[in-house]
Amino acid sequence: MKVLERSGSIDALRALTMLLMIFVNDLWTLKSVPQWLGHASADVDGMGVADLVFPCFLYIVGLSIPFALSKRISEHDSIVPVVRHIMQRWVALLLMGLYLVNAESYGSAALFSKSVWTIILIVSFFLLWNNYSGIKPYVSNRLKDLGVLLLVLLFFTYGNEEVQGILAWHIHWWGILGLIAWGYLWSSLLYLLLRDRLLLLGLACLFLLALNCAEHSSIARHGGLSFISLLPGGIATFLLVSFGVLSGVTYRRYRQNASFWLVLLGIGIVICFGGLALRPLDGISKIRATPSWVLISVGISVLSFALLIWLVDRRQLNGWKFIEPAASGTLTAYLLPYIHYALLIWLMPLPEWMRTGVPGLLKSLIYALIIIQFTGLLKKVNIRLKL
Repeated sequence: MKVLERSGSIDALRALTMLLMIFVNDLWTLKSVPQWLGHASADVDGMGVADLVFPCFLYIVGLSIPFALSKRISEHDSIVPVVRHIMQRWVALLLMGLYLVNAESYGSAALFSKSVWTIILIVSFFLLWNNYSGIKPYVSNRLKDLGVLLLVLLFFTYGNEEVQGILAWHIHWWGILGLIAWGYLWSSLLYLLLRDRLLLLGLACLFLLALNCAEHSSIARHGGLSFISLLPGGIATFLLVSFGVLSGVTYRRYRQNASFWLVLLGIGIVICFGGLALRPLDGISKIRATPSWVLISVGISVLSFALLIWLVDRRQLNGWKFIEPAASGTLTAYLLPYIHYALLIWLMPLPEWMRTGVPGLLKSLIYALIIIQFTGLLKKVNIRLKL
């Protein structure tokens, strides 16, 4: 199995997606935000920009799987260490997702204030999963032990508005990182099973798409096919990451072809039209995870990837490099705003004009750029999450 070097176009797509994710996640601090930038509600047949960011990120998770796993497979004689690595990443992401989901419901019955609890939580994540390369094992192990102890402390001191402790915990959904965990797990195992067999990977994606369609069919609405919804993380999440895996393997095989990006561009357009064709099947909705939303999101992701292949791989464009820390420190960049938002109650609020309309949007864009640059600074002092 051929192992590929790091891909500039995939890194650029990941960095741009993280920039957009931090931007849309900051929109809650603004007033008078254009409706098309936010999330569409569950009863709306449509999607905003914010509804595109998460599926694009899931697609990128899939794009990276053939790169990462093929490298690990080549380094080991047995598949066991590779599966162990997959399970470790799954557990870490799932644990972080569940803690962050419960942080949303944190209430006054707890020992700590919500802001203090959240800051300790993010610090514990960094202690436990920081990249400690170059640091003595004794020191790194003690820091990891401290991270574990803090997570245990937070587990027992958690509370909602009514009760404190274990009984206050709940799982009403997996959270963003939790959904990524499930999508990563299922798609990684699928790749280990099928490897670089494009035809089989394509058939697997079509099968998952058929299940996603069945999930929103009249049969499902009348009680049939209920087993489909039993898959943790959901069929749509699995499908989005699997489409990324299929694209990654295709990129691995044909990226040296000068016209590959044009072919990919055409495929992206076809997928978008396929999504529009499925619109009568429960509409376009991220919250309902409809087939139309999945295909339109995949199509736009493929189009973006094709353009970046041309710009970054073919034209050697380096203008995106100033946001490169968002590609190499993705999880770090995602978690840093949690600390800032927890500190907002102690910080002087920005004047209303800076949080309204165009000035507010510029504020959120600048904020996203600052988070990315701070991620780069942390990386220089060996602070970077690595699962």
